[in-house]
Amino acid sequence: MKRLLLILGILIFTVSLLLLIIPKTRAASVVGILFSAFIILYSKKYKPVEPLTENEINIVKSIIDNSEAISQNFNNINENTIFINAKKSGHDKKSEYYVSDTGQYVSTEEYVKEYYQNAGFKVLRTEVSFWQAVTTLFFWNVIYNNEPCGGNDIPRDIFTDSFFKRNSYMMKSYLLNNYRNSIKEIVMGNLNRYNYKKYFSRLVNDGKKNIEENNELVREFLDKIDVKQFFFIAHTILRDLNNNRAGLPDFIVWKGSDLFHVEVKRKNEKLRETQLKWINLFENQEIKYKIIRVCNEK
Repeated sequence: MKRLLLILGILIFTVSLLLLIIPKTRAASVVGILFSAFIILYSKKYKPVEPLTENEINIVKSIIDNSEAISQNFNNINENTIFINAKKSGHDKKSEYYVSDTGQYVSTEEYVKEYYQNAGFKVLRTEVSFWQAVTTLFFWNVIYNNEPCGGNDIPRDIFTDSFFKRNSYMMKSYLLNNYRNSIKEIVMGNLNRYNYKKYFSRLVNDGKKNIEENNELVREFLDKIDVKQFFFIAHTILRDLNNNRAGLPDFIVWKGSDLFHVEVKRKNEKLRETQLKWINLFENQEIKYKIIRVCNEK
């Protein structure tokens, strides 16, 4: 392709020089010379897109093949569970259950968020609405053939098995085509278009506020997260949106290159089935997670 562009530029340049001889075509020849110069310069800067390596293709295939729980694997759940102590506020209200280090009454989740922030970590609230919105924005061109509007803001079959059956090949192709592209640019670019076009989709609007209020934090997260991990989570959610959007951990936490998911529970609080399913998936994919159990200080 690079060589063809160079030949084309030289050919246009040669013809344009010949046209300079004819008075009536001099203006056109000047345009041709300028255009040929642009093509020649572009050909020197042009870098052909290298096809994915066999290893990269296999990574995407493994993401697709393993986006369902294939075994009950909870080998690391105990070593990934951390107990921390917190002082009770004396209030039964969930949002004011503990006393933070600054003396504020906070929820169990807010206490853990402050716990990590005090240790120098960035903390992003995730769960259902966030991941649903990010997944939709990433897979926008797969989900929407037409502009979402009014009562037609989501595909009618998106919460059924038929959606994945109908779009499984397109989802696979989309992941392959975007394996080397910036996740951040895709997600935030589609969010900007969403706002500019004044689209409405329940899949996005539920989590859009969280994304926009934490814009810089979300951008940093999308830069930090490993492409394999992001593809796996997004593909798993979209292949069965009705069941797989629930159960993801409360927070994503990172410092430097260390990034992991955090589920918050009180000392004896049980994990829900949807949460256990995602822990199982994380175990199978070797995705880092922690379960933080908050205990009452005696």
